[in-house]
Amino acid sequence: MKQLFYIYCLCLAMVFAACTNDNTEQTPKVVATPTNIKAYDGVGRVRILWSQNTDDAIAKTMIYWNDRNGSATHTPKQTSQQGIVRDSIDIKEILEGVYTFEIVNYDAKNNPSEAKTIQAQVYGEDYIAELATRPIEEVAFDKHSNKATITWQEGWNKGLGTEVQYDDAS
Repeated sequence: MKQLFYIYCLCLAMVFAACTNDNTEQTPKVVATPTNIKAYDGVGRVRILWSQNTDDAIAKTMIYWNDRNGSATHTPKQTSQQGIVRDSIDIKEILEGVYTFEIVNYDAKNNPSEAKTIQAQVYGEDYIAELATRPIEEVAFDKHSNKATITWQEGWNKGLGTEVQYDDAS
């Protein structure tokens, strides 16, 4: 009977030992993903903007392009402001073309966030050479109000504006 009692106690001890939490692995911390990403095309450059939560421990943001053959590192702004802030980077001296950019946050242990992607176009000499001038349709001068009015022909649908240079001398 004593032997049965010892076996029972041994089994009970094994059950309790098996139930203890010996899990020394920690669940990896999820690094915050950049949000509200926008990209602005440019001549020889691209500007990328995103939102970041200042409460998240972001050590750096990496911007990748060309299947991660090109990259830029950005250190988040140090700010006393709490909550969501906008951050940005200008990627300069990049060849003309359309690019897909990946934006990834990293914490101090180099754990990455989920990658977010956005496309942007870098303009260059080839693009500029294809731009057409916007012809003038009509010029009118009202001598009573001393005002000149220029009516332009239909513009290119992707143009942001027209730069007019004139000489005020007679």
